[in-house]
Amino acid sequence: MDQTPLGPPDLLADIAPDLTRQSYASRPAMEGVVLGETPVFRSPDGLFPETMRLREGGDVDGLGGFRPVQWNWRLLEPGAVKGWHLHFAQEDLWIVPPDASLLVGLVDLRKSSPTAGHVQRLTLGAGRCHRLLIPRGVGHGVANLTSRPQAMLYAVNRFFTPDPDRTDEWRLPWDRFGADFWSMGRG
Repeated sequence: MDQTPLGPPDLLADIAPDLTRQSYASRPAMEGVVLGETPVFRSPDGLFPETMRLREGGDVDGLGGFRPVQWNWRLLEPGAVKGWHLHFAQEDLWIVPPDASLLVGLVDLRKSSPTAGHVQRLTLGAGRCHRLLIPRGVGHGVANLTSRPQAMLYAVNRFFTPDPDRTDEWRLPWDRFGADFWSMGRG
């Protein structure tokens, strides 16, 4: 058997226009977004992830001044897409536990940000405990692509209010960045 490597010119001509090289390079971090992972301690009776520690004064350790004032829990049914959300005054800290698996979308909508327009997809949970700090001005959403309900916990640094004149809950259409954004990738 010939062991000479092949290259793109060795393939059928109609394949060449569609051929791309897969990139595994890290993408630049989105300005102000902090993604972290906390250790998951495993034992015969289950799992224990330490999700966070608060410093004196109430700031979250390792997140430079983020001080949560309200905690929320969300359950996403199979196939649910919650996006796009945006805040002008509030930051979110999402915690996705190791027994969940969620597709998270981020888009930097801040004109003055060095990463303005940057779009990112992240798979969080999936055996790990992830923390994701989302700064104000970064559009965000989440999808459950699994066949069972998925839960997440999140903290905010501003109290939620349903008052329509005071709420910091803004929305963009779920498909604003393409309906396929929230689909399982193929290929």
